[in-house]
Amino acid sequence: MLIYSCLMESMNQWFARILSEYNITPAEIKRRSGLSESHMSKVLKGERGFGEDAIRKIAKAVGVAPEVFFREVGILPPAPERTQAHEQLLFLFDRLNDKDRQTILDMMQVLLSK
Repeated sequence: MLIYSCLMESMNQWFARILSEYNITPAEIKRRSGLSESHMSKVLKGERGFGEDAIRKIAKAVGVAPEVFFREVGILPPAPERTQAHEQLLFLFDRLNDKDRQTILDMMQVLLSK
């Protein structure tokens, strides 16, 4: 299993920032993702990192496209801000049911017709 280190910050700083930005506790991430509190504690102490699967689970737990976090930790190369926004938009859109997707598309058409 590969363990990734972040490009701009250490893995423990990255994870602490995610907890703060998304106002979520390690216990809540454990509940939503199945990651062990022991593993997360070791990451926060700088004793170990996260692999791709764990980063994917954290992204899902906070409702972010995994590609966003993969770019932050260096699994994927940095993307222009517009690409990152597109990834997040598609990730959220894909989680909607068909009726809600159509509502969003209709709303976008109304906004663009102004």
